[in-house]
Amino acid sequence: MLINTRTYLEKYIAENMKNHSSLEFELPDYDIDTQKIKAVIVHEDPTNTDDDYFTVPYFRKSGFNVNSIGDVVDIGVYMTSALKIEKAGKSVDPGVLSIYMPVLLHELSMFENLKVIILAGHTSIKAFNYITKWKTGKNLIPSATLNKIREKEYKYNEIKVIPSYKMIINFAPDGDRSETTCEDIMKMRSIIEG
Repeated sequence: MLINTRTYLEKYIAENMKNHSSLEFELPDYDIDTQKIKAVIVHEDPTNTDDDYFTVPYFRKSGFNVNSIGDVVDIGVYMTSALKIEKAGKSVDPGVLSIYMPVLLHELSMFENLKVIILAGHTSIKAFNYITKWKTGKNLIPSATLNKIREKEYKYNEIKVIPSYKMIINFAPDGDRSETTCEDIMKMRSIIEG
């Protein structure tokens, strides 16, 4: 199905989220063929979803020949965010996060050939756990450090789910996590090409 993601999601929000019509929604704006999308990266907030500066270097370092987010989408990777507004501070109120979950769930359901989801950051993991708890009654990803939860494999409806670090340029002082994030992107690549 050929769609513009922003138009598609705005229609969903207008029809299904009337109680939240005063909220802001920063939505991905791509013209895509939904059948060609094999992977989704869920960032914490919209700041990374269409920014070449943050995401493209990770894909290049992982062996992809890309120059823009458009190139990333063209290889079958859709970028979105758990929050549909910019994150204010380090943590997110669970009530705010839960408001945006129906939109994320609707986004994920657009892709019938989806094979893998990367959850980039703790907020994305929490958001996905809201979805799995709502659908199955339990969290998919346990509460633990990312180093611990990355040791296991996770699946949701036959889709592999990879918990990962937030994609940022200025890394935290406790170590450069870009190598780990690139490993996750390479793992995603082997899944979508395998």
